[in-house]
Amino acid sequence: PTPPRCERITSKLFNKTSRCAYTSCSFNGEYQPALPRSFMGFSYMYDRTAAIGLLDGTPTPYGSQEMSRAQIEDKGREVCALDAAATAARFAATQDAAKSHLYCGDVAYVAALLGALGFERGDTLTMTNKIKNVELVWTLGAIIGKSAELALKGMGAGAGLLSLLLAICTIGVVIKLIRKLIPAGRQGTMLGSPRGNKFGARR
Repeated sequence: PTPPRCERITSKLFNKTSRCAYTSCSFNGEYQPALPRSFMGFSYMYDRTAAIGLLDGTPTPYGSQEMSRAQIEDKGREVCALDAAATAARFAATQDAAKSHLYCGDVAYVAALLGALGFERGDTLTMTNKIKNVELVWTLGAIIGKSAELALKGMGAGAGLLSLLLAICTIGVVIKLIRKLIPAGRQGTMLGSPRGNKFGARR
């Protein structure tokens, strides 16, 4: 689809007019705490921005890059305006080159999500996949998600309680690790990232 149409379709996933029972709300009627001043997006958010060289055309498999929501949106429109051959050529050097035909939708999703969460176009965001040489990966999210799934399946009180305790312990370990790796003045809250088994972090 054309860039404007892609943006319209993607934005429909995030209903900002849903009724919400909380004083601080996100999209689809869900609770959301107030946004801290800085944001660290990793995993999928990094994979579809810095890792594919969205801003500067230089794919960066590992590292960090600051960008604004406006830059993501503007560059995303440029990507969506490319035809199939131009898209393949533009992203031939990326690790996910075989999926480059999906980059238009992926970048539109990231931009729409950030907007739905309340980030202004000029807000500065940091996309990264490492903190002090420690790689940030999706497996933690998978563990927490699976633990919650087991707890809700009603596999017996003992199994459910064990799964719940595992999830709580896992979250505690992660929070402790984040606090250890990130300077005290730059810590913040954890956020789920666009894909269910991956995470973004606020700092």
